[in-house]
Amino acid sequence: MAELILGAPLFAGDKEPRQCELIFQTCGTPNEQNWPGCKNFQYYTSFVPSNPMEHHQRNLHTYMTRHKPL
Repeated sequence: MAELILGAPLFAGDKEPRQCELIFQTCGTPNEQNWPGCKNFQYYTSFVPSNPMEHHQRNLHTYMTRHKPL
């Protein structure tokens, strides 16, 4: 829905790690509080930064209000 409103890709990463980084910056980094059991996923440690200082909070609303729709 966001891409239809914005008229552009919401997360335009060229590789999987970059794609995950863009998603985490906007939707928040997954953790046990917002996604119970996520640490059990096979590739969780490959894509989620191990340093908690690099984790992001959810800010999709802020992102959508900052960008102008078509």
